Amino acid sequence: MSGQSTGVLARLRQPVELRRSPRQTIGGAPQVSLLPAEVRQAGMAAIQRRKLVAVVVVAVAAAVAAVGVAHDADQAAQARLATASQQAQMLNAEVGKFADVRRLQTRIALGKAAVSVGSSTMIDWNAQVDAIEAGKPAGYAVTNISANGATPFAAYPQGTSLLEPLRAATVEIKMTSPTVGAEFSSWIADLQSIPAYADATATTNYDTSSSLWSIDLTVHLTPKAIAPGAWKDQS
Repeated sequence: MSGQSTGVLARLRQPVELRRSPRQTIGGAPQVSLLPAEVRQAGMAAIQRRKLVAVVVVAVAAAVAAVGVAHDADQAAQARLATASQQAQMLNAEVGKFADVRRLQTRIALGKAAVSVGSSTMIDWNAQVDAIEAGKPAGYAVTNISANGATPFAAYPQGTSLLEPLRAATVEIKMTSPTVGAEFSSWIADLQSIPAYADATATTNYDTSSSLWSIDLTVHLTPKAIAPGAWKDQS
């Protein structure tokens, strides 16, 4: 009995762990705003104003960034334009250095052409005019044709630019037409296929009294027109 009593007393002396379950509150304590409605509305308006200010700040920052990008693009474009202008000036300066050489080449080429003329190798004007009129649109009536070419006694007039082809002859054709349209531009463009073609210009004028267009066509020819086959190395 004494042993059993001792065991019971020992168990009673051991600490007992008490676990407390968490307290749960359902619904919570009711809350009531005692602020007047005007005060609550003023607070909400202040919040809206702060949001609006933030949006405006972002928009202004974006606009400033866009202006900066546009400014940088404009600066880059101006820099490219300045570079191109400088290159053009350098090219003109280089061309100017060879102006005397170009004029000498012109005199030599025209001198050879004049020798060919003096040697009875004449320009076949009919062939040149036929080549020019080959693509003439219907309805264009030719009223006059004139032509002139290089002679052994005088240099033939050249263009104002050193980059233009050499000229040795000119054909001028006057025409009339009731209309001037895209077909006329196509004809002028097709003239470049003529072997002796140098350049061409055309002027138009409308005559109200006759209801017709007056057209003056001027075609300049290279030395190839004077000596067919002898100027294959000439431009």
